[in-house]
Amino acid sequence: MNVRSHTAVLAGGVGAVVVVALVAGTGVLTAAKSGPPQSTGLPPATATVKVGDVTETLDTTGKLAHGSPVDLAAHSAGTLTSLPAAGAKVVRGGALYSVDAKPVFLFYGTVPLYRPVHSGDTGADVAEVENNLSNLGYGGFTVDDKFTDKTAQAIKNWQKDAGVPVTGSIDAADFAVAAGPVQVSQLHHVLGDAIAPGQPVLSYTSGGRVVTASIDASDQQYAQVGASVTVELPDHSSTGGTIAAVTSAPPPSTSDGNSSSSANLTMTVSLQNADKVTGVDGAPVTVHVVTAHKDNVLTVPVIALLALSEGGYGVQVVDGASTKTVAVKTGLFSQDTVEISGAGVKAGMKVGVPST
Repeated sequence: MNVRSHTAVLAGGVGAVVVVALVAGTGVLTAAKSGPPQSTGLPPATATVKVGDVTETLDTTGKLAHGSPVDLAAHSAGTLTSLPAAGAKVVRGGALYSVDAKPVFLFYGTVPLYRPVHSGDTGADVAEVENNLSNLGYGGFTVDDKFTDKTAQAIKNWQKDAGVPVTGSIDAADFAVAAGPVQVSQLHHVLGDAIAPGQPVLSYTSGGRVVTASIDASDQQYAQVGASVTVELPDHSSTGGTIAAVTSAPPPSTSDGNSSSSANLTMTVSLQNADKVTGVDGAPVTVHVVTAHKDNVLTVPVIALLALSEGGYGVQVVDGASTKTVAVKTGLFSQDTVEISGAGVKAGMKVGVPST
């Protein structure tokens, strides 16, 4: 269910005040002995009108997952001579499987390797190779899109340590590219099977956690691939995330078993430091999708708002021992803060809030 985070909690009551008296000449404070507590007209507590940023979000419930399985197809023909175990996690530079005793290694990135990469080449695939080498500890070159002699030397150093022929170039058939660590979910063959190019060897999911969450199709403008979100995790901590994919989902069923007329979309959210996120698959999380943001506006806690009898909202401005109600116009709401504006409202003012 999608929930806007700007539900206002309105406050207007004034709490009881304990009356005390100073006994003459004793310096001792004692409670009044008779009569009901007397109201001073002041609120139980105050908050300060501040200048700050307000972010309004659309909140939806999601769940932790490892993402949808992806088939990994062979690039070359031969006999499968090694396979990982189902459930195994493979990280950058690790071997996924072997064909004719030649390992197929995992590199991170978004560009599938589609050609031999060697000295003199330029392009996004070269940059991807260099970025992986650098992250594996084989540097000595500038990470860019140009394959130089220094790139070739780094490859030779890595190949020597990996126990493969030292050529100083990259054969695309020896690598698979994924966005990050992968977890083997299913094997499609067994050791000794003959494999042909294009045949799936195994299926994998993201090695780190992702979040899947549903959002109404009417809110699609906020669920854009690449948009940043905040995710509240099962342990009550929060982490940043990015919408990695948005796909159609069937409308939810109603209590009578029929489909709702409201269409849904499913967001897949990649998480910062996803490999460090703990929790079982299916554990509930909350995704905060930004719908609006403003910088340097006047703000007060939402609980400072008063519902005015003539309509709209106001705040109780406190000035020393006196108070007055000032009408305000509300703007964006965050989870506990609201943007306000109005004649005479300025930063630094004290406004009444309920006792906490």
